[in-house]
Amino acid sequence: MKKLLSLLSLFAIVAHTQGQELLAKYDFESDAKWLPKWGAGLGSKYAPATGWKKPFVVTLEKGDSHSGDACLKMEILESVPNEKILHTDVFTIPAPDEGKKVRITICFYVRAQGLAEKSLHLRGLEKDELNKTLKMVGDSKSLVAIPLNAEWAEVRWTGTLNPKTRGLMVMLAVTSTDAPAAFWLDDLSVEIAPEPVPVTTPTPAPTAAQ
Repeated sequence: MKKLLSLLSLFAIVAHTQGQELLAKYDFESDAKWLPKWGAGLGSKYAPATGWKKPFVVTLEKGDSHSGDACLKMEILESVPNEKILHTDVFTIPAPDEGKKVRITICFYVRAQGLAEKSLHLRGLEKDELNKTLKMVGDSKSLVAIPLNAEWAEVRWTGTLNPKTRGLMVMLAVTSTDAPAAFWLDDLSVEIAPEPVPVTTPTPAPTAAQ
């Protein structure tokens, strides 16, 4: 029985990974002190993520990570009214098959301290083949209001992109004025998600006439 359950578990893992293509992965293990191509913004001002000194700083922190030895930390030092945004580089999105859209899953782990509930949000910015902005993913500034816990929590979102999208930037936005406060990020990945399997309801057999 145990052998059968192990085989079923292995089958489930294989089935889950089939058809999925990894587009981007950030585990922060190979970066020593800075994050190449990552950026951060305050209102309309943007700069390299680790270049900020106030009202927040972005660092790679050793220890107490979700996995491995390091994670990313955004620490808010001063209370300011503008949004604080942390974002990845722009990574490539493959062209979809004719008449279809690219379906992706964004997954990461986060923990926080000092932030108000529903003040940390997941966003995405879609780019065309010339790196021009098309739109926000899902036409929304908040794909997910991220749960804020002292312990690591998984955040996962699945949805479709514009057929013209050839690049994507993942963003985390802090909308509160809380300070001092911080959040930690680890094991962020983006992958192609398989199409959902349609659920069909069996048609009941006709009842014989009495």
